[in-house]
Amino acid sequence: MSTQFQANFGGITAMTCTLASLASSSDLSVARQSTMVDNSALKWPSVEVFVTVTGGVNALAGSIVCYVIRGDGTSVRTDNAGATDAGPFTVRSAPVYGSVVTPTNVTNGSYTLVFNVDAPGPEWGVAVAHSCSVAFTTVTAGTFLVQYRGFRIESV
Repeated sequence: MSTQFQANFGGITAMTCTLASLASSSDLSVARQSTMVDNSALKWPSVEVFVTVTGGVNALAGSIVCYVIRGDGTSVRTDNAGATDAGPFTVRSAPVYGSVVTPTNVTNGSYTLVFNVDAPGPEWGVAVAHSCSVAFTTVTAGTFLVQYRGFRIESV
């Protein structure tokens, strides 16, 4: 008798990360950090992360990148990250998990990055940076979203 497996997905959960008016960083080292997610209770072995941003007015070609910050559940975190939504956050060693190249002279272009984080640990978060020459635009609610859902594979 063979065992069958299926994915068990959690609900979509919003993360706090204030991206409106995020300034451009030519070397992508200055980012905005999300509030850290406490994974100690649900213990998701994997999470799917969704980041939607809106570019500025007449932005030049550049990149938008998402970094993953990990923590041990105390105060030890990648790049000395804090526990809450903060900026500027200086990226030194956080790995890039999602990126998109943006075209030149697009006004208020919307970009969504989706990526998986395996083994996120007891605490994790994201940081977002861009090199599009102008600050992200504050347009309307919903143009900046950072959210995730956990998932695990279970036998049925």
